[in-house]
Amino acid sequence: MLSRAGLVSALLVAVFAVAEPARGGDTFPGPNITRPGPNAERGARALQAAQAAVARRWPACRIGGPPREVTFTDAPVPADLAGALGVLRRPQTAAEAAIVAGSPAVPAFGYPATDVVRSSLRIVRTLADGTQIRLFAALTTPQLVARPEVCRIRELRELRRRVRSLPAQARRAALRQQRLWARIERRAAALPPRGPGLYLAAVNADGVGLGGFGGVTLADVRTGGPIVPLARRGQSLLLGIAPDGVSRVDVVLARGRSPFTGRYYPTTLRASGAVVDNVVVVPVRRPIADALVMQHTFRATE
Repeated sequence: MLSRAGLVSALLVAVFAVAEPARGGDTFPGPNITRPGPNAERGARALQAAQAAVARRWPACRIGGPPREVTFTDAPVPADLAGALGVLRRPQTAAEAAIVAGSPAVPAFGYPATDVVRSSLRIVRTLADGTQIRLFAALTTPQLVARPEVCRIRELRELRRRVRSLPAQARRAALRQQRLWARIERRAAALPPRGPGLYLAAVNADGVGLGGFGGVTLADVRTGGPIVPLARRGQSLLLGIAPDGVSRVDVVLARGRSPFTGRYYPTTLRASGAVVDNVVVVPVRRPIADALVMQHTFRATE
């Protein structure tokens, strides 16, 4: 089960692997189709509604394809992952093994992982309210796939119907975003398989997935990305995976007028978090939408 805020975090990395959006500078960019102002935001909601309506009627048109089940494997942790992340070299605790044995929903994301390595699950943090941050690996990495062209035709027809009553700017933004998504899907179809991937999931004491990210390869981790925000009581937790040899991660969040929420931040926000068990968790006093534009730096162990 995944909360609505968790779905935002999950989808960010589904696109990261394909589009690799810029991690931003220290100022917010102006409104555009990927960092929306009010009209673009209305267009985005219309596009999401159109995509959902088409997927309900034609399951083959669902983004990512028809729903798939989480699958597990008893294969060992891939050697390159274990070689780069010390937390995967330590033995699995009884509590960690019990989670894998008792719950089919270990990957608490909006898309399923396949070939999850049972022996890879690690509880890397337990927060004050009982929420666990879990790290695990899978032998295959999910990536977007290009749907049949007829799906985009159906989607466009449904979108045009839904935006008739919107202002002209919102209509144009919705159609631009639909074209952008089509380009992302086509690019995804041309990518080679990405191989084993790493996942972080936040799961509360009731077993509800609060968000996280997945499908991050070792190459992604070694080049410093991504750091993904998780919504938490109107603030955010920045989550990231770091290889051995990194002791801290410094982050700088943008200043200026946020095109996401309209809030104004007169200065940049600087924060830092220690890397424990190859994972960094940095709390910041910003809502999730305003924690997206950031810079981050890995600091080596001295």
